Amino acid sequence: MGERVDCDVVIVGGGLWGLGTAWTLARRGLGVRVLERAAAFASEASFAAAGMIGAQSEALEDDAYFAATLASRDRWPAFAAQVVAATGRGFGYRPDGCLHLAFGASFERRLEAKYLWQKRRAGRVTRLEGEALAARFPLLGPRVSCAFFADGDHWVDNEALGAALEEACRRAGVGLTVGAEVTRLSRDGGAWNVEVAGGAIHRAPRLVVAAGAWAQGLLEGLADWGTLRGFPVKGQMLELRVPPRLLPEVPLHAENVYLVPRGADRLLVGATVETVGFDKRVTAEGLEYLLQGAFETAPDLRGCEVTRTWAGLRPATPDGWPVLGAGPVEGLHLALGAYRRGILLLPLAAEAAAASALGEPIPPEARAFDPARTTRA
Repeated sequence: MGERVDCDVVIVGGGLWGLGTAWTLARRGLGVRVLERAAAFASEASFAAAGMIGAQSEALEDDAYFAATLASRDRWPAFAAQVVAATGRGFGYRPDGCLHLAFGASFERRLEAKYLWQKRRAGRVTRLEGEALAARFPLLGPRVSCAFFADGDHWVDNEALGAALEEACRRAGVGLTVGAEVTRLSRDGGAWNVEVAGGAIHRAPRLVVAAGAWAQGLLEGLADWGTLRGFPVKGQMLELRVPPRLLPEVPLHAENVYLVPRGADRLLVGATVETVGFDKRVTAEGLEYLLQGAFETAPDLRGCEVTRTWAGLRPATPDGWPVLGAGPVEGLHLALGAYRRGILLLPLAAEAAAASALGEPIPPEARAFDPARTTRA
C-alpha cells in the first residue's frame, strides 16, 4: 500500500470549478486536497475557452438556467475582488459588455426577439447600425448588417484566472497535486478512499468530483443517475496577432464564431462544437471553420498571423444542464457539466459545491442543477 493522506475534503478535478470549490472550503477552515490528472491546474476545459461571462449571449430561454446564470454573473464582481485581494494577481476581469452581430434581416429578427425577453431582467441592449456601428467597430465587414450591444455580459482572461485561483488555494493551505490520475473511488468506515496511480490513497469523509469530461468513468459503479452520463464536446480555437485598429474593444459574437480581444495585440477565435469522444487533435477542418467565420466577420483579419491553436473538451450532460449538489452515496458531492458556461457559472458553482460538502443549503438559484433531477429532454 502506498502513502496515505488524510484530510477533510478531497476534490477530484483541478479545473476552475474544482479550484474555486477548494478555495471556498479552505476559507471555512477545512483541510482540502485537490487532485488533478493533467500536468497543470485549469489546463483542460478551463484553459480551452475565451473567458466570456455571457449571461445574455448564452441565454436560450427564460428558465431556471437563465436565472442561475444571472445570479452567478452578479456574483462575479465580488468574487473577482476577493481573488485579487487574496493573491495580488489580476486576471483581466471586465464588465464591459459584448457585441452580437447580425448577418441579414432574418438574423436581426432572431436577435431582436431574443433580447426582447431578456431586457426585463438581464441588462440593457442597444442596437447599433450604419455609421455608428462602423465608427465604433471599423474591423467589421459588409456582411454585418447591424449589431446589438449587451451591457450585461462580462469577460475575463481565463488563463490568468486559473493561475490566480491556484495561487489563492495555495495561500489558503489547500493541498494541490497534479499528475494524479485517480484509479478508484471507494467508501468504508465513514470515509472515502481516493486511490491514485502509483499507490497513494487520499482519505476524507467528503469527496467532491469536479473532473469535467472524465467524471463518468470515475463514477461508474457508484451512481446510475441519468444526469451523470456525461460526455466530452470538443472545442477548437486559434489565436491571431492583430494590429490595434483590428482589435475590438469587447468580445464579438458572430454568426458561427466568437472573437475575443486578449492583451494589446491578440484576438481569440472560437470555437467548434464536436462530439468526437476524447479526441483533442487540432484539425485542418476545424481551423478552416474558425478562419472562415472570422474572415466573414472581419475580412482584414486575412493578413494576420496565426500564433496559437488548441483544443479542449467541454463536459456536457444529457440535458445540457450542470450537476451541482449531493450525489447518491453519502459524502459524495458533484460539480459537473459546465459545458459552455463554466466560467460564467464559476462563483455560483463554487458556492453551491462547497455548501453541499458542508451540509448546508445550496443557493436557491443552483437548485435546478440538482443531481437527482429527472433528465430533461
